[in-house]
Amino acid sequence: MEQYSIDEMFRDLTGEHCIVLEDFGRHLRQHVYDSTRLTICVGARPTITLAK
Repeated sequence: MEQYSIDEMFRDLTGEHCIVLEDFGRHLRQHVYDSTRLTICVGARPTITLAK
């Protein structure tokens, strides 16, 4: 996990594709919402610049 700023983090998922990335993002968003009632954005791209 790489913290970019106070409200942005990045995670390299290379080689960890046991689930489709879109499904992973949906599950992550739902988990955070269920736990905190906060909404988040999830981006999956090959580089940090593209994910932003």
